[in-house]
Amino acid sequence: MWHGIRELCLLAIPCITALAAPFAGVAGAAPVAGAPVLVIAGDPAAVVAAADGRPVGPVAAPLAVVAAGDVDFARRLRNAGAWHVTSAAWLASLCLISGTTR
Repeated sequence: MWHGIRELCLLAIPCITALAAPFAGVAGAAPVAGAPVLVIAGDPAAVVAAADGRPVGPVAAPLAVVAAGDVDFARRLRNAGAWHVTSAAWLASLCLISGTTR
């Protein structure tokens, strides 16, 4: 039995790594000034409001929201208590969305 599980793990780990690798580099991408960002915080809606931004979706996620603001928005989000701020472009690519935001 253990022999089969070990072989499964040896096969699964490289496969998972290969599938996740394209997203790993962009998931931590620095926010682009004026572009939507993914905000992760205890109360993301409050953090976005405190940073003078606006949520653009999803609004039902308890610890994250995609938001937009002006050029200095990412710094203000961090100062307002965001745990992590990253470009939302990788999230769009994960969902196979391309084009411009409205």
